Formats: sequence, structure tokens, C-alpha cells
Amino acid sequence: MDTAGLHLLIDPPAHDTHPVRQTTVTGLTPQTRHLLRIAADMFPTRGFADLLQDPPSQHTA
Repeated sequence: MDTAGLHLLIDPPAHDTHPVRQTTVTGLTPQTRHLLRIAADMFPTRGFADLLQDPPSQHTA
């Protein structure tokens, strides 16, 4: 991923009529994780920090 692809993670298409979707990312490389951290610092209201959080576990103990 590069900076040009960041908007694909947070901006829904203008013609999107579906309900709100939740985006998750998995298997981030160190470079991609670093890019998301920078984006989260620079644009704190855009939701990049939410993508860095671990998704809730689907396993019950």
C-alpha cells in the first residue's frame, strides 16, 4: 500500500447506498503499519487509528 491507497480504506464511494460498513485490515507489513501510524497522526479524525487496533477476538474462552 502507498499513500494513494489510503483513501480507499476510509472513503466510501459517493454512489454507495449500502449501510455503513466496517473496514478491517489484517496481515500488515511493517511498512504499511508505519504508513497507517503516520496517517493516524496527521489526520486524527479520519479513522486511520481505528484500522491499527486489533479486531475483536471471535473466540470465547
